[in-house]
Amino acid sequence: ADLSPREFELHVAELISALPGWQAQATRGRADQGADVLASGPGGVRVAVQVKRYRAAVGNGAVQAIVASKAVYDCTHAV
Repeated sequence: ADLSPREFELHVAELISALPGWQAQATRGRADQGADVLASGPGGVRVAVQVKRYRAAVGNGAVQAIVASKAVYDCTHAV
């Protein structure tokens, strides 16, 4: 809860990178096309990740943004 939104994105990228066979990096922050973190894993899996720490449900716009970013970043999955 003490992390800024950017620090939280960087932290999520670090957590993913700590998984065996995975690498992740935070996107540039602004104008990221909906993806906050891009990750690649075993078997050529590429994942666009949108990082949120809301207490309530995210809106439909956030879901649409991450789904669209999947194509922008040539990913196989989006979360």
